[in-house]
Amino acid sequence: MKGATASMVETYSRRSFLSGVLACGTLTAATTWFIPGGRPETDPTKKVVLRLATNDSAGTWNVLTQFWNEQHPEVEVKVTERSGQTDDVNSAMYDQVKSRQADIVNLDVIHIAKFYKDDLIEPVRLISPNTFLGPALASSRIPGETDRYWAAPFYSDVGMLFSRAPANGEPSLAEVIDRLCAERARDLVLQLSPVDAGAAEPFVVNVWEQALARDDGLVGEDGCPSLDLNRWRAALEPIRNAMAKERILNTPTEPQSLEQFKTTARSTPNSERPPLFMRNWPATYRDLQKVSDGDVMTGKIRVMPLIGSRGTPIGVLGGRSLALVKGSPNKEQAQQFIDFATGLPAQKTLTYHGLVSPRVGVYNDPNLAAIIPHLNVVRRAIEHARLRPITHTYAEFSQAVREHVGPFLTGRGDLTKAFITDIQKAVGC
Repeated sequence: MKGATASMVETYSRRSFLSGVLACGTLTAATTWFIPGGRPETDPTKKVVLRLATNDSAGTWNVLTQFWNEQHPEVEVKVTERSGQTDDVNSAMYDQVKSRQADIVNLDVIHIAKFYKDDLIEPVRLISPNTFLGPALASSRIPGETDRYWAAPFYSDVGMLFSRAPANGEPSLAEVIDRLCAERARDLVLQLSPVDAGAAEPFVVNVWEQALARDDGLVGEDGCPSLDLNRWRAALEPIRNAMAKERILNTPTEPQSLEQFKTTARSTPNSERPPLFMRNWPATYRDLQKVSDGDVMTGKIRVMPLIGSRGTPIGVLGGRSLALVKGSPNKEQAQQFIDFATGLPAQKTLTYHGLVSPRVGVYNDPNLAAIIPHLNVVRRAIEHARLRPITHTYAEFSQAVREHVGPFLTGRGDLTKAFITDIQKAVGC
């Protein structure tokens, strides 16, 4: 990794992290090192085409598949990428898998249970499951099916607190909001504007984190929420007040939050500096490096876990996993590609380019730790990350949170018993 260390100023966004994989030297250094078990034992006279379905805009698949295809001329991977997170895009990918027009599907962790319930995927083989971080594994299991994994963790994500404020320990998310309200400052960027389908999940995740910041017993380890209405009101009232006092810079999505937080941004028209705090995903740090943000380049930006009421991280787990499509005629070859994409060497390269790996071994690499100063801070956040409900009716749960909490936070309505009724019906906890 010496060459990579020397070129650490080269940075990549989530969308383009794979575009430099071949150039960085890590993949090209040892081909067989990157292919678990070497080449698949496939009859070279019978070329297999693996079809991978995804709607993931966080990575450019063509470089990853190009490397695989060059080393496996007898097993070609073709990607069908449907860009975006709208209902239409998700439905198109679902239909593609349902009609068996794919061998592998790249799923958001919140969708694994739906594909399982509809009998579209089958268990995957994980090589040494104990080498993956616990929450990432938990998101790949189904309640009642705990002896099998229904997807292989490809990359993880977790909410983090970005700060350009002077270093003073690890302030909790609640402390940050209380401080801003006391100082009458508008210095925290969040994603609490569910204006369209693309902003729906950022809103749900931010609501979850805001509630856990005040009462981290509101959500169990399995992602099931408390059904105590008074606890939810008490936990969300502070952020409601902060929004009413205009202490929050509110955006619909994480990329829009990044635009607000960059050194070139201004929190108000008359402000002489950008905001002090932002909630976002870890890869945003690489995005700031890519645009040569002044505060990142001079080491003024810290990346910290979102700390809850008990002093431990409460960031919500995100990420993507690779699943085998049920009925695929190319099951073994598909499994071998999944082994490659989730293997430790490929995961190290993925981490170098900004994404968050679910593999423990990545965080023990001193070269990566030298390049990414907050690497083990992210590991701690992942290890304590909170799940969202693992249910095939997650869409109904998400809609219930938006319909009830949205009006409450903006002062357009109260949080009533209907909120509890609807989330209980959706998650069945």
